[in-house]
Amino acid sequence: MKEPRTRKGEKTKRRILEASIELIKERGFDNVTLSDMCQAADVAPGTFYHYFSSNTDILWEILRVEGEELLAYYHGLKGPARERLGRLLDYQMNYYERKGKEVVAQIYQREMAVGKGGSQIEELLPLRDLTAQIIREGLAEAGKEGNPDEEAISLVSLILFYSILWIRDSSGASLKDLMKDHINTALDTVF
Repeated sequence: MKEPRTRKGEKTKRRILEASIELIKERGFDNVTLSDMCQAADVAPGTFYHYFSSNTDILWEILRVEGEELLAYYHGLKGPARERLGRLLDYQMNYYERKGKEVVAQIYQREMAVGKGGSQIEELLPLRDLTAQIIREGLAEAGKEGNPDEEAISLVSLILFYSILWIRDSSGASLKDLMKDHINTALDTVF
């Protein structure tokens, strides 16, 4: 992926990304062609290839942007650790819902295909590290001991597990609805 050098380039790349996300949500990743993405974004294929090398690059760009937005959100959080952690996890669930089941499912599918080569999700989405940092701060505030890294893995795994159930769910329930009781219980056990 190539980074834009101008504001116009940033807008063009963003337009391609947003148009592609909408198409994937509507039709499913496997039913969207490069031509469809270009047409929806009103760009030529050469312009698409200037920013992305393939349709799959769109998915990794979604993760990269998500990671940047999550980090910015994290830095703006104030208040007690449990409250900040709840808001951070809530933000992540809302993000999944905004992107839609099809986009999240395709990212997971591509991630599983990566195999031993490393994790794009881990690399591009700092949720686990941010979660561990808030837990570390919360335990220090309370004068408690614990293992922030293990707790963070448990919480992030809970979101991943429920997001997979949400992807497969046909009832129309939101991700937050599916896991609200479980996430609150998990947060209570951490702090």
